[in-house]
Amino acid sequence: ATELAAAASASCVVESGFVLPFQPRSFRDAGSYVQHMSQAVRGFVAVAGKEGHLLQMALSQIGKSLRLPFGVNPAARPGYYHGNPCTFIADGDEAPWPSTCGWLDYELEVAVLITRPVSREATAAEVAAALGGFVLINDFSARDVQADELVSVGFGFVKCKAAATAMGLDVVSSDELWAPGDRGSLFEGRGLRVEVKVNGEAWRGAGGEQSSTGMVRACSLEALVRYMALDEGLQPGELIGMGTVPNCCGLEIGRGLQPGDEGAL
Repeated sequence: ATELAAAASASCVVESGFVLPFQPRSFRDAGSYVQHMSQAVRGFVAVAGKEGHLLQMALSQIGKSLRLPFGVNPAARPGYYHGNPCTFIADGDEAPWPSTCGWLDYELEVAVLITRPVSREATAAEVAAALGGFVLINDFSARDVQADELVSVGFGFVKCKAAATAMGLDVVSSDELWAPGDRGSLFEGRGLRVEVKVNGEAWRGAGGEQSSTGMVRACSLEALVRYMALDEGLQPGELIGMGTVPNCCGLEIGRGLQPGDEGAL
């Protein structure tokens, strides 16, 4: 608890006046959940067609299909991107609508806060000791911009996820939800049930499937953090998103946000 308090050294009042529980030192975000990744690929077909990138997207997916068995198994290198720690917004705040965005999406994720230094060649035990607490985040994504960046820019995510990431008020210490080997209520069994509501309506996947944090992931949390630390190390205050829980983004269920919508995770 002391280390968690030190890493999240003080609440942070953002420009709007709302309060973050802490200001992340850095932000990395992964794509851990297998079902989300596969459903998101299908969802991008409509986006790519609208943006005129259907052929490029199709050719890209042919190449990915050759690697897919390696990209969703425990031996694979986890995929992630570096986000912007300076554009986090607090619970209750209004998310800015990106200037070039036509389709703004939400993504419910659980993120983990690093509270001890992690070396460049960390052991599993070292990683486990550094996982200090968990917090809900909403990775806002400009989907039409993302489709363009994926097939034309070539640098990965540039502006599509840079405008805002929302963070919940509550940081739960890791020992309440997780133990080495991915034991604990966060991942064991079905894990924790999660839900997204937009304007009071629950937005779910086909058939109203209930989403949960225990759904299949490409690798363990320890393996994900070890890979992120490889050749770089990690420091207290760095935040790591574990990826969108399946059916917890509009891209997967064919729905998008509109200006003025109110979301709850």
